[in-house]
Amino acid sequence: MRRSVALFCILAAAAVVAAHAQTVPDASGREYSVIVGAEASLYQPDFRGYWFCDSTNTVCQPDASISPYPLFGGGAYLDFRDSRRVQVEAEARWLHENQYNPAQVTSGGINEENFLIGPRVFLAHRWRTTFSAKMLFGAGLMNLGLYPGHCNTTYCVESGHFTAVAFGGGADIRLTKRLYLRAIDAEYQYWPGWGPTALKPLGINAGLGFKVF
Repeated sequence: MRRSVALFCILAAAAVVAAHAQTVPDASGREYSVIVGAEASLYQPDFRGYWFCDSTNTVCQPDASISPYPLFGGGAYLDFRDSRRVQVEAEARWLHENQYNPAQVTSGGINEENFLIGPRVFLAHRWRTTFSAKMLFGAGLMNLGLYPGHCNTTYCVESGHFTAVAFGGGADIRLTKRLYLRAIDAEYQYWPGWGPTALKPLGINAGLGFKVF
């Protein structure tokens, strides 16, 4: 987790530095700004620890299914905006709270992380509220918990990195000149290469953003 946090911070810092040189209008009159924020998240991971295994328990595949344990966690986002309707957003999320663990051991909990980037499009602006939609691409990391297999112990701990696509949208409210409330940000994710069927996590986020430039 420390490496993933450090990577996101490095990328965010690089984007802020690059954007700082463009905070004044260019020849076309467009203006640029950078907003960094933190958010709290609640997600249905779409996996509860069910596995399909062969008769010898040597080949097991995860089975997507609604979990009775929604995951909680925190995240960070970076918006690179200009005066047009399209912006670029990067987000990272760590969902490690309320893990479901069938074997009741600490090392086998089901958790998830997201690292995504892509366009966010402004749809409408009412009073101080901006409504938008997004489509992001990147990676999902998941600890799949424990499954019966021939390891050094009775259970194996499985984890993996998967391609992830996210669709969603929400509303941001400008509180002050630099402070923004991310009132709601809903997200539907699609992980096509997760297992025999695609994984489809679904969640909501809310937080605060600060306009750096």
